Amino acid sequence: MRDDRIDYRALSQQVDEDVQKQKRMMRVVFFGISTFMLGFFTVLAFGMSGELLASINPETADQIRGAMIMLTMGGLMGVLFQGIMLGIDTKAGDASMHEQATARALSRELMRLSTEDMAAEKPKRQVRLTDDGELEEIPMDDTQDVTLTLRKRA
Repeated sequence: MRDDRIDYRALSQQVDEDVQKQKRMMRVVFFGISTFMLGFFTVLAFGMSGELLASINPETADQIRGAMIMLTMGGLMGVLFQGIMLGIDTKAGDASMHEQATARALSRELMRLSTEDMAAEKPKRQVRLTDDGELEEIPMDDTQDVTLTLRKRA
């Protein structure tokens, strides 16, 4: 007997996996192209500037070299950040982020439940010792006054 029903959960999961694979592939290709372009244009710029730098005064040449190094470092940082994002986007990175998010959500939920339990808890009777050594119940509206009085005594 054949099952003609579509399992929408499985289908949705498969679509999500396919989208993640496609995104990962696009990031890898973009990282590769960015790395290649950085290397190519760095070599090209420094090669072209060699003759130019030799023909001008040394002070200006140093300024131009410094500017080119700064531009190269900016491009290198861009490629580095893309590499970091590739590392975060792995299954291990996803698992770690998922674990942290789960822990935060669980912590918030436990905190909410504990505050609800404390609010729902029935207030306990409070008693005090009288001058003749007997226990006397403190009325609920006087509780604040007694605790303030006890704090002042201490």
